[in-house]
Amino acid sequence: MSRLKVFGAPQSTFVRTVRLILEEKGLDYDLEPLWPKDARERGLNPFGKIPVLQDGEVRLFETLGIAHYVLRRYHERGNRLLPDDVVQSARALSYVGAILDHGNAVITRRYILQYALPQGPDGQVDRATIEAALPEVEAQLRVYDAAAEANGGTLISSLSLADLYLWPILFYLRQMPEGPQLLNGKPGLAKMSGVMEDRASFQATMPPALPQAA
Repeated sequence: MSRLKVFGAPQSTFVRTVRLILEEKGLDYDLEPLWPKDARERGLNPFGKIPVLQDGEVRLFETLGIAHYVLRRYHERGNRLLPDDVVQSARALSYVGAILDHGNAVITRRYILQYALPQGPDGQVDRATIEAALPEVEAQLRVYDAAAEANGGTLISSLSLADLYLWPILFYLRQMPEGPQLLNGKPGLAKMSGVMEDRASFQATMPPALPQAA
C-alpha cells in the first residue's frame, strides 16, 4: 500500500484535523508543508485551500471529503470515529456541521486569526472585530461545554470526528489573551482537554507556534 500524503500548513486547524484522523486510524502518512495559494498554483486544489490528501491515484480536497474517504476506505483500521449507532453518528456530524458553519467563521476567523494575522490598520489587531466576536465565541463554547460535560470530555458518547474538528480550534483559543477567561468555568471543555492531551495523536500533530498574540 502506498504511503498517504497530506499537503498543507501544519498550523492550519483543518490540516491538523486530517492529521488527527490519520493518526487515530493508525495510518502512515507524510506531511508536505503547503500554503493555500500554492495549492492552486500546483494544481492540487482549484479553490486554493488546504488540506489536500493524496492516496495513490486518489487526490481529495476539503476536510470533510477527506474525512469521509479515510473513514470509509480504512473502516477497519484504528479508531472508528463515527459510531455505528445512527443517532450518535448523526449527532457527531451535527457538531461537525456546526463547527464548519459557525466555529470556523467566528472562533477561528473573527477571533483567533485577528491576533495571529492582524488585519487592522497598519497591521494592528482589530479590536472592534474581536470585541464583536467575543459574545458569539462565548455562546458557542457553552454549547460544546454542555455536550462535553454530559459525555465525560467528548461531544458524543465516545471520541468522534466532531472532537477532532473542535480540538484544533480550542488548542489555539486557549493561547489567546481572552482564552483563559473564555474557558474558565467550562468543566466539559476542561475534561475534553484532558481526553485529547492524553492521546498520542495530540502529540504527533503538535503544530508550530502561532505568531505571538498582542
